[in-house]
Amino acid sequence: QISSTGVAILPTLQHGWDPMLILQQVATLGGDICALIDCGALVTGMNNKAVAKSLLVHGLDPHRFQGVVYLDELDRKMILSRTD
Repeated sequence: QISSTGVAILPTLQHGWDPMLILQQVATLGGDICALIDCGALVTGMNNKAVAKSLLVHGLDPHRFQGVVYLDELDRKMILSRTD
């Protein structure tokens, strides 16, 4: 089950959270995290490419993550690399 604590980390949101705070928190969690699934649509006001860029800028480990895979507006798999 994808929400199992053996598979997923389910952090508690702080009072007054906003989408950027969520992305910063996810980007700096560390560990074996390699996916963000926003099934509750908490990250609003940003397209998927902007979310990918935010994760790269706000702390994803550059030794582990050279890029972020996301779906564009036409549901095509895209990669935003650190060198873009």
